[in-house]
Amino acid sequence: MQRKRVFSVVAALCVGLLSFAPVAPAQESGPGEDGGRRATVSVPLDHANPGGARIDVAYARFPARGARRGTIVFLAGGPGEPAVGSAGEIATDLLRPLWDRYEIVVVDQRGAGRSSPLRCPSLRRLDDASVTETAAAVARCGQLLGARRRLYSTYETVLDLEDVRAAIGRERIIPLGVSYGAQVAGEYARRFPQSTAAVILDSASPVEGLDVLGRLPQLALPRVLDEICFIPGCASILGSPRDMLERAVELLDRRPLRGLDPGDLYSLLRASDLDPLLRAELPAALQAATRRDAAPLLRLVRYVGGGGGSGGVNQARFLATTCIEGQLPWPSDSDPTGRPALLAKALDEAAASYAPFPVEAVMPKIAATACLGWPGTPRPPFPPSINPGPDVPVLVLAGREDLRTPLEDQRRLAAQFPAAQVLPVPGVGHSVLGSDLSGCAMRGVRRFLAGLPRETCAGRTRFFDIALPAARSLAAVPRPRGDVPAVIGRTAVAVDLTLRDAERWATAAALSDVRRIPGLRGGRLRFDRVSNVRLERYEVVGGVRVSGVLREGADTLIVTGSGATGTLTVRRGLVRGVLDGKRIVYRPLAARPRAGAATMAVYERSG
Repeated sequence: MQRKRVFSVVAALCVGLLSFAPVAPAQESGPGEDGGRRATVSVPLDHANPGGARIDVAYARFPARGARRGTIVFLAGGPGEPAVGSAGEIATDLLRPLWDRYEIVVVDQRGAGRSSPLRCPSLRRLDDASVTETAAAVARCGQLLGARRRLYSTYETVLDLEDVRAAIGRERIIPLGVSYGAQVAGEYARRFPQSTAAVILDSASPVEGLDVLGRLPQLALPRVLDEICFIPGCASILGSPRDMLERAVELLDRRPLRGLDPGDLYSLLRASDLDPLLRAELPAALQAATRRDAAPLLRLVRYVGGGGGSGGVNQARFLATTCIEGQLPWPSDSDPTGRPALLAKALDEAAASYAPFPVEAVMPKIAATACLGWPGTPRPPFPPSINPGPDVPVLVLAGREDLRTPLEDQRRLAAQFPAAQVLPVPGVGHSVLGSDLSGCAMRGVRRFLAGLPRETCAGRTRFFDIALPAARSLAAVPRPRGDVPAVIGRTAVAVDLTLRDAERWATAAALSDVRRIPGLRGGRLRFDRVSNVRLERYEVVGGVRVSGVLREGADTLIVTGSGATGTLTVRRGLVRGVLDGKRIVYRPLAARPRAGAATMAVYERSG
């Protein structure tokens, strides 16, 4: 109790140094179709100068459907990710289990979304730009923003959040932040403990600053690779994922494979904690790369490259925060001309921690490189250096397959709060609440808010099975047992593998609203308005092409190519038809329970 009183006094003194102008109650719109009420709050651009320029901070408020137990304020990541435009989905879908008893407020942080967004024309179309071109474009953006670029910090964002709390008339709030939004939520609790009922940190960025040197992924990479390849038999069939990664990087570094280099592989790994299909496909793609088969990796590179880029993140806000708060190897107010040497020195000193990737592959992919050209800017105030943090209830959600904010660092972060608990969630990457299909994370949130004992997420929930080895030719496909001719038996297995692949990629396409997917080795999948999947000479195993429509009921497939040819019908879990004039009937592995384990067994029996 004495420690609590001391902290409250010190925190009050820290806050008391600021001059706050009274915040008027927000004038909200009537409820929209989703039930949300929209409004903006006018806040000082610089809270140290409340009489100066002002900006708008937008929010959407969803009153609790029952008796209100509290107010949850949702904060997106980035920095710079919009939220109010998707407020209906966030409140009535993502946070729906909480909506009955909790008011949901979704906020766009300053400079992003609908909160006086920053605009920098020089940052457009930089996807293929060189390091030098990017630095020049970033410098022009910083110069365009001028002196105000120092005001798009976590510190000012936290003060905006306090203004929003006052405007909606709530005594205390429950900040719920994702990624960088969790960093904001944690700092809010440190600066305004008296206004914080509890805190929920989902995949939180370090409170000390963003990981701009990309060191956190390497902290968890060996463990995450092992957990991705958890299916019994996965390692024995595909090989150790760690060994395959090392071998693939070595081969690509020595001689790029159809344009792929270690940097492409590094980008895939960094992106994998946002996409369960990518994680499931990586082990087989790594194995193929060690055999100089580029097709699986090329497919993944194209898949990730077509994912919409930054996902709507305001890049100017991202840079304005990251380039002054990130854990950079130079002071934020330093002269940019000396930064390339400082970055090279920092990466060289940390080279061993990036293994098996060479520094040359990592350097263009990390945020520190984008900050090389950002004009010198004073560092903003960081959170009060009080350890431990405020004694408010804190729940930390950590995906076990998250690389950018890994479990290891989430536990370190939780140790900074006396009343924090960590909930690791298996089979989930970054942004736990948005990725967990088991429902365990949300159950954990509800128990936490109700003051019940912590939840434990057991088991390994998977949306996709681990992909199987990508056979280049029919000869590489295992022959099933039985007295059918080898070419017919192998073709039947190849068709099964093709259907499994089509099902996986069709599911991924439906989740991302993609209308067309290329085959691994040829052809494509197309999707019509009633969600039928059309295979057009879809080729997964080299030389075996499958055409037809997959829908509920009977599916007729035409098999062509260098293997057995004919027509097959899939109905009620059985495949019937004619291949090379021979009638066959079999139950595909894709239709059996635990299909992944069953298919693995075929490969094990075949050696």
